[in-house]
Amino acid sequence: MSDLQKQILSQTLQVIRPFRWKPFLLNGTVSATLVILLMWLLTQQFDWVIWTILILLTFVYLFFRDAFLQLNLRKVMERQYNYTLEKHHDITLYLPLFDNSRGTIIAKNAAIVFAKDACSLITFKQPTFSRTPIDSIRVPLGKDFQLSAMAVSPDKPMIFLDAFLMGTPFRFSIWKSPDIIAIIEPIIVSAKKEV
Repeated sequence: MSDLQKQILSQTLQVIRPFRWKPFLLNGTVSATLVILLMWLLTQQFDWVIWTILILLTFVYLFFRDAFLQLNLRKVMERQYNYTLEKHHDITLYLPLFDNSRGTIIAKNAAIVFAKDACSLITFKQPTFSRTPIDSIRVPLGKDFQLSAMAVSPDKPMIFLDAFLMGTPFRFSIWKSPDIIAIIEPIIVSAKKEV
């Protein structure tokens, strides 16, 4: 695995599931308040020791939940990458896709892959609770899959790409890096020349 590929996988994970203190503290405060309120409604008693323990347990639970979700996503991404390499030996670059929907970033079961100078979209068939794909479809850049536009986010580490798959428009994002922009930009320019 090249250094660029390692960086793409690790940085994409940080974009999709970053650990952010503000949401963590806000979620912990709201959750702890609700738990304390429920406890007070059930017992009608005021006990600092129990309330302190409940607050600590709430924050510990939220921390381990976030850590588990990040670990699970890392394993899913690594297994999709390894699955792709096993099935398609000619892959030289793998770009996991994600979507920015209403401020929430969600990993897609798809990737853009490069083999020498050819670009393709790979979509994975992966059951909900499985970490490993059971099948995939590779659609080469051309008639069925086109990249039509690219927008680089000025404040977030992501590139927005507009594409067409079987004539249906869709948008997705990839991690932003000068190397990736240099690879994607000629594809977008040549697609605009063809139109």
